[in-house]
Amino acid sequence: VLKLDKFHMAGNSMGGSLAAIYGAKHPDKVLTLILSAPAGAPSQKKSEAIIQLEKGNNPLLVRSPEDYEKFMALIFVKRPAIPASFKKIIAADFIAHTDFNKKIWDDFQPFQFSLAPFLSQIQAPVLILWGDQDRMLDAGGVGFLEKNLKNYKTVIMKDMGHVPMMERPEETAKAYVSFMKEKR
Repeated sequence: VLKLDKFHMAGNSMGGSLAAIYGAKHPDKVLTLILSAPAGAPSQKKSEAIIQLEKGNNPLLVRSPEDYEKFMALIFVKRPAIPASFKKIIAADFIAHTDFNKKIWDDFQPFQFSLAPFLSQIQAPVLILWGDQDRMLDAGGVGFLEKNLKNYKTVIMKDMGHVPMMERPEETAKAYVSFMKEKR
């Protein structure tokens, strides 16, 4: 256990939602927040993943190698290079954890699309980071965040999918470093 009194916090997707809620509930601890395509920031436009969910198909639940390929295509614009042998192992791991991931999904559902009551309570400066080609959660959620946060900077990454820290880690790190320099 680190036992930190104050810290910087970041989260992507569901983790972004959880980071925002934590930041709202513990403003004395969180120095800055990075919210990268957080769940709970609705958009006027439905993403491909939301459309699939509404049809009863959860693209987050990987049950086969084909599902894994569809999931990767959904979260990346340009996938990082992964050797075929590793890709096979990663896909098998995703498949092995389908039941666990379904439980997480089911447990998270009551909180989905409910960041509105928390955003105004966030005191820390926030970096909103979103890929303009995010097919998991539409980048239109940026407007919702900007409307409800007090102190933020927005970076929309061009030709970027849902996980910028994996798709283009250097560019993502530069956005964060720039944000931190501005907030000193």
